[in-house]
This record gives sequence, structure tokens and C-alpha cells, in this order.
Amino acid sequence: MSTIAAVGLHATVRRSGLLLPDRVSDQITAAIDAGQHLALTGVPGSGKTSLAHAVAEWGREALRCTGYLPITASVDWTPAETVGGLHPGPAGPVFRSGLFLEAIEAGRWIVLDELDQLDPVRALGPLSTLLSGHPVVLPYRHPGRAGNLAMVPAGKPSPAGTDPVRVPATWRIIATAGGPLNRATGAPPLITGGLLRRFAFIEVPCPDDDGYRTLLAGPGHVVAELLPLRLERELGPGVFVDAARYAARRVATAPNASRLLLEVFTAYVLPQLGPLDDRATRSVLDRLRPILGRDELMEAAALLARQR
Repeated sequence: MSTIAAVGLHATVRRSGLLLPDRVSDQITAAIDAGQHLALTGVPGSGKTSLAHAVAEWGREALRCTGYLPITASVDWTPAETVGGLHPGPAGPVFRSGLFLEAIEAGRWIVLDELDQLDPVRALGPLSTLLSGHPVVLPYRHPGRAGNLAMVPAGKPSPAGTDPVRVPATWRIIATAGGPLNRATGAPPLITGGLLRRFAFIEVPCPDDDGYRTLLAGPGHVVAELLPLRLERELGPGVFVDAARYAARRVATAPNASRLLLEVFTAYVLPQLGPLDDRATRSVLDRLRPILGRDELMEAAALLARQR
């Protein structure tokens, strides 16, 4: 791993406002230098998307790419969206590059949010072959060029008679995955085989308690009273930072701190807790009891009852 590159990424991550241990930047740099794409995993609000953008910005600053293309994966994607397809033109159907091929041709990295929403067989098609390290010939031609398009990984020969699009050795996908992961691989369930080997899955950890309190310092600091709810279900700092921004604007007009905390709990924390069984519901109420007034606690109990 390049020490200089790692130090550069440390600085870029810090500028993004993320409180992450340096080892995360070290892991990311090592994976990228090893020729792998990234899949950043973690709990809701852990900062995966912000980190993905920071990594891509570092890639641009380090001249590893010309920039980056931020996109969100969709269950409805087909190769038409990712690789490309024929579109009507004045002289007949014309091939237009899809999102991934367009980024490759421009030398841009891809920041792919919600990798776990992607069905790679349906969405990637021939890109799966490319990401597995092999050239792939497409059934399309660019207007005015001879030979079918071929996507060719760095260092691999072009198939004879094709119009090659060469993938730079430095080209990377920086993806995030926040849904249920395969327990054996730590990857989204549909990401398997050769495609799985092309990604390094790196966990984005949450800060410790001091880190959370540092992030929440300021007018919305009352939100820190809800931090014990992380013991019920781990929630990333983004959830509480968003809540603190709300609290900072509401604090001057809220009737009291108890009402403000109930509003924050209802708007930001409760949706992230998901379905709760009886034991978890009682535990959440026990954690809310010291910080909510009687009326607000009763409202919270009613909300939790509907959550089950």
C-alpha cells in the first residue's frame, strides 16, 4: 500500500466530517491498490455514502480518475441502463452508452449507492463478465466505426475485429450496501461468484460515545439524550446528526425539552428501530422514561405499540 496515498485519503475523509479510524482509510487504499472495487457496508446512518463520495473525490485529486458518477442502484435496471442499447435516431437506431460504459469511456469512477438493491444477472449482463476480469464483445457498434464494441480490462488483449473500449487499470466502483447481507460472505445475497471476488467489502464502523457527543455538540445537543437507544438497535451517527439539525431549529419554539425529544424520537429514531417485540418495546420505554414527561411517555408507548 502507498503510505502517501493512504495519508491523502485520511485527510479527504476528515474534510468530509466523518469520524472514522484511520484503519478504514488504510483498508480502502489497500483494496484499491490491489485492483478491487469497494462495497462499503454498515448500519443506517453510518456514513457509507459520504465515505464513498470522499473516496471518489480522493481518486480524482490523486489523478486516478477524471471524476466520478454518482448513481443509485435500481431493481428495475437492465443492461440498457448500465451498458447501453439502441435508441431511435434520424437515420435509424443508434447505440448510446449506458451509465457504466459512459463512465468507463470518460475515465470516471462510479459511486453506486445501494448495491444490495441490484440484481447483477438482470442489471449488469455483460458487465458481470468484464468485472470478473475478462473482455466482452457487445452486439452493438458506435456510429461510423467498424467492428462490434468490446469492453476490455487493462492488460487483456482485445478480441479480433472489435472496436475496443479499454477499461483503465485505475477504474473503480465505490458502492454502498446497507441491506441484509449474506452471513457467510458479508455481501448482498445476489452478489456471488467471480463478481464477488472483484469487490472488497469494508465495514464502516460507528463512532464511540465520545465521537457521537462530539458530532452532536451545538444547539441540537439535547438529541444526545437519545443515544442509549443505540443499545436496542445500532444506529449510525447520520441519524442523530440529522435529528440534531432539526432540534437546533425547533428548540426555540418547542414547548419544552420533553416534547422536543419526543418529536425527534418519532421523526428520526423510531423509523430506524423497525418492528419490536414486547421485550424490546419495554426496554425502549425504560430508556425513554428518564427523559420524557408523563404525557410524552404515554404518546411514545402508543407509537411503539403500533410499531409492533
